[in-house]
Amino acid sequence: MADGGMTLNIDEALAAKLKAAAASAGESVEDYARHALEVFADEQRDGVDPYDPAYLRALEKIAQDTVDQGTGVPLAEVRRWVESWGSEHELPTPK
Repeated sequence: MADGGMTLNIDEALAAKLKAAAASAGESVEDYARHALEVFADEQRDGVDPYDPAYLRALEKIAQDTVDQGTGVPLAEVRRWVESWGSEHELPTPK
């Protein structure tokens, strides 16, 4: 590509997964894939294995600690709030 970009060829099964995930996230396939690749590349650069059980437990503990301390908002509440955006019954920002 003339702009320094890259084109990737992926198989049909992966393409279907990507399309479904993008649709679920309400994003274009291109934006979703770009973001997913950016996150993955950053994790690899930083030496993070996002599938390591110890890493996942540490993240879960951090998330639960923020909720327990009253400094965080449960994900379910955030999702309900975001899903209400643009509707006639938009919810207030969760606290």
